[in-house]
Amino acid sequence: MLNSTKQVGASAEAMFAARALSKGLSVFFPWGDYLPQDVIVMNGAGVLFKVQIKSTQERAKEVAGSSGTRYKIQPVSGRDYKHPLDCTKVDVLSCYIQELDLFYMVPCMELMGKKGMWLYGHNDTSKGMYEQYKERWEVFTSAKA
Repeated sequence: MLNSTKQVGASAEAMFAARALSKGLSVFFPWGDYLPQDVIVMNGAGVLFKVQIKSTQERAKEVAGSSGTRYKIQPVSGRDYKHPLDCTKVDVLSCYIQELDLFYMVPCMELMGKKGMWLYGHNDTSKGMYEQYKERWEVFTSAKA
């Protein structure tokens, strides 16, 4: 298990790049870590997608009455005050669950300004709001997410 948030983030970005390259996509890394995009993805048609990558290493604590094991992702930016992702600067939120080696590709507009989201990657029958985006790499083959 990685021991710092910077290590977790760097690991998720490396896993994303490797997986995207294996799917025939091109990946570009912006210089520095102050931008809202972690990577830029270009598909075979030359269409560019601005991608923010978030990851989690472990399951959230189970709560009585919840639907079982779940993973929390915070689709936010900012150090002091957490702002929802700005969809003029990010096209796709990529969520990586390290424990399951699983990615979600969520079009930014589907987040509707949320600051928290739950993923149920281990449960193939989950009706969770974002489960339709599990391993949905084809989002990068569309004209734009």
